[in-house]
Amino acid sequence: MRDAKQYQTVVLAALLHDVGKLLQRGSFGALDITGRHPEVSGRFVAAFERFFSDAADTTLLKTLVERHHESDQFRGLRVREIEDRDV
Repeated sequence: MRDAKQYQTVVLAALLHDVGKLLQRGSFGALDITGRHPEVSGRFVAAFERFFSDAADTTLLKTLVERHHESDQFRGLRVREIEDRDV
């Protein structure tokens, strides 16, 4: 079922979107960790494409992790835009 795979892809992208930060802050072998962290996250997905391909649409997954900082479509939903309120 395609909808289930899309859902799994979005969930996996949410988990992996900052894996590039982790890779840049550690020493994790042969993966190219230069550049912006979304690009590194995309290279991580590409490097493990065969691993992710059963559960996710790897093309969409790579796109989502690479572009997670680019959209203004979700204005008002960003953490920095949430006002603190005294409860």
